[in-house]
Amino acid sequence: MKPKHLSGAQDRLLSPEPVICESLPRIPRVITTYDELRIELPLRVTLESLAYIGVVSHKTWHVTPHYHDHFELCFVAEGRGWFALDTVLYPVWEGDLFLTKPQEVHHGAARGESPFRLYYLGFHLAAMRSLETAFYSLTGSRVVRDQDAIIHKSYQTLLRELEATEPFHAEMVQGLLLQLLVATLRAYGRSSGAEAVSTTLTPAIRRVLDALHARIGARIEIGALAQLAHLSRAQFDREFKRQLGVPPGAYVRDLCLERAKYLLREDDQSISEVADALEFSSLHTFSIFFKRHTGRSPRAFQEAQMEVREENV
Repeated sequence: MKPKHLSGAQDRLLSPEPVICESLPRIPRVITTYDELRIELPLRVTLESLAYIGVVSHKTWHVTPHYHDHFELCFVAEGRGWFALDTVLYPVWEGDLFLTKPQEVHHGAARGESPFRLYYLGFHLAAMRSLETAFYSLTGSRVVRDQDAIIHKSYQTLLRELEATEPFHAEMVQGLLLQLLVATLRAYGRSSGAEAVSTTLTPAIRRVLDALHARIGARIEIGALAQLAHLSRAQFDREFKRQLGVPPGAYVRDLCLERAKYLLREDDQSISEVADALEFSSLHTFSIFFKRHTGRSPRAFQEAQMEVREENV
């Protein structure tokens, strides 16, 4: 099916997102934003096993298809979402961890329906060859449970140790990292006989998801998404719900709503600018949409967020 000519937000959906390679960081730095903390090369040694560690809290978190030149381990501490390795999609819930090996194309997102928090860690094992072999040898499902909460506790303790910089913190970090990696291998070993539930994410739906998360806006029409997927509207609705567990209209609405909340929290974003950024036809239309789904006007929500910030100063 040849897509019809679309304009504005619909036309931009047809532009594919490139698959990029994320390499190891080269200089130490700490990145802090409203919803994320990321520490790169925390021990200031480029050959160290721990390349970066971070935590992100965002209901509409999403990463487009990419791959690394190192291992990456992620842990869902709150909420639920999905993780796709090539064309295989795994639903993930609080307490799940998933691993990607070097050169594996992957992406993922939060479901956007509840608070979501994700810990992530990039590492390489050139100095730990026995562990490197073990991680490369992992087969089967990439999503396993943190049954005894060791993974979660290890992430929290690692971040606290890195932020505190107490005496001998480098040695402590190395010990905590080794504990985390061994606990991960044991978790995968325990689950080797039980596959996690997975769904094959078709290229069409993957293309739609990447377009949606890259360009969230109110003017996106489900019919345009169906065209992007080269499916009829009815086929698209069925496939999207089968693979993601939620109708496409609800998915788009939740993404738009959570992006609006995020933008309203920013100090330099007026309500009018947020409405324009999300391509609402008018400020009035945006206000009606926001109040219908949150019970508060954009102004009331923004003022409440300002009060919270002032209390925390």
